[in-house]
Amino acid sequence: MKKKYLGLVMAGIMAASLTACGGSQPAEETTVAETTETTEAASEEQATQIANPWRDCTEEEAAAAVPNCFSAPEGVTNVHWSIMENDPAEYALSPLVQLQFDYNGTTITAREQGTTGEEYTDISGMYYDWTVVDDATLANWADGNMPAKISAYAGENEMAHKCEWFDIETGYSYCVSATAKDLDGLDIQAIAEQMYDYSKKEAAKMPD
Repeated sequence: MKKKYLGLVMAGIMAASLTACGGSQPAEETTVAETTETTEAASEEQATQIANPWRDCTEEEAAAAVPNCFSAPEGVTNVHWSIMENDPAEYALSPLVQLQFDYNGTTITAREQGTTGEEYTDISGMYYDWTVVDDATLANWADGNMPAKISAYAGENEMAHKCEWFDIETGYSYCVSATAKDLDGLDIQAIAEQMYDYSKKEAAKMPD
């Protein structure tokens, strides 16, 4: 009888031990899952805290922020103005103004910003191994004597064109650019020339 009693006790102890061991695994899995969820939530919260430096603005706000501002050519569509008021770039001396519009089915991006130095600074935000880089002279700007640089890239799946120049009188850099699968026939220099607006020139704002 005693042996039978001891056997029952030992069986009970082993069953309890197995139950304890079996119950520990889900607790560990729950802890790992909770840690993962907490990490993901923290990452999402951090991402939402990174503010977009760009904000939408009116054409009037853009013209007030930079001198000799450009205008969209006649007949274009989807005109959109925006501004980055606190550009962290080391070369930035003013807000960065941006104009985007659709020209014959291609989105054009134009930018203007006060920059350091005495020549144009690349404010395009484009990073291509340019296939062709040529010097040019823009009509309209600086009475038709504005030196400019025209860059073009042709890849297997994408093309890019860029026209950039520097207004030595104001210290502001300009850039007009486009990217698309096919830019054959697009004259980025001609678009830049069409964007000149004498009414926004500083001299035009002075009283007679």
